[in-house]
Amino acid sequence: MKYIKTASKLLLFLGLSTTLCSAQTYKLENFDSPERQKRIKDLVEYVERNEMNPEIKGLASEFAVDTFKIEHFRREFSKENLQISLDVLKSACIMYDSLNNKYFTKLKTTLKDKDYDDLISSQESWEKYKLNELNYLQRLITEGLDFEYNFYLKQVQILQFRLETLFFYYLEFEEFRY
Repeated sequence: MKYIKTASKLLLFLGLSTTLCSAQTYKLENFDSPERQKRIKDLVEYVERNEMNPEIKGLASEFAVDTFKIEHFRREFSKENLQISLDVLKSACIMYDSLNNKYFTKLKTTLKDKDYDDLISSQESWEKYKLNELNYLQRLITEGLDFEYNFYLKQVQILQFRLETLFFYYLEFEEFRY
C-alpha cells in the first residue's frame, strides 16, 4: 500500500512537472556535433585521470558527461532572446528531472533494508518540498517573460541540487561496496 501511494504521488508529480515544463522542447540528441563529442571525450579523460578510486571512475565520468550535456546545451542556446532562453530552461527542467530519476533508480538498486526505506522517505519528502517551493514561486509570478524565466531558473536550481545530492549518496554507497 505504501508503494502504491508513493507511485501515485510520483505520477501526480510527473504530470505536474510535465505541465510546468511544457513549451518548445529541445532534445540533446539534436545538438550533437563533432566539437561537442570531442569536449565530452576530453571531459571523461580528465575526470577519470583525476578520480582517486579506480572502481568509481566510470560513475564519476558518467555523471560529469550527463550534467555537461545539459549545461553545454544551456550555454549554447540561452544567448538568444528571452523567449528562446525560457524554452531552453523549460527543456533543462525536463532533462534534469530525467537525470534525477536515473540516479535515484541507480541509488535505489544499491541500497538494502533501512537505507532503502530511508531513501524512499527522503525522496517523498523532497517531492513535497519541490512541489511546495514551485507552488510558492508560481504564486509570485506575474505576467511577463522575465518572471517566468526566474521561475524556471529556480526550478532548474532545485533539480540540480537534488541531483547532486543523489549522486553524492550513490557514489558513497558504491565506493563503500568496493
